[in-house]
Amino acid sequence: MRTTVTIPDEVLEDLMSLTEASTRTEAVNRAVSEWIRLRKIQEIRSLRGGLRFNRGIEEVRQADIEEMEDLESYGTG
Repeated sequence: MRTTVTIPDEVLEDLMSLTEASTRTEAVNRAVSEWIRLRKIQEIRSLRGGLRFNRGIEEVRQADIEEMEDLESYGTG
């Protein structure tokens, strides 16, 4: 998709230098992609400590084992 944006020359020069891009389009694409990647990381980090589990690891493992056994027996029934 083509989009027209106005970016000050100094900003674009810095962007091209920092991204080591050979074209303005490549520089902008790299910058936008990196910004999106960093935002996603930030969103994931904001969830840290927000999830609570009611079961211990052994209980979860046992439930997984039972589920696998059920799936295995389903195919032989």
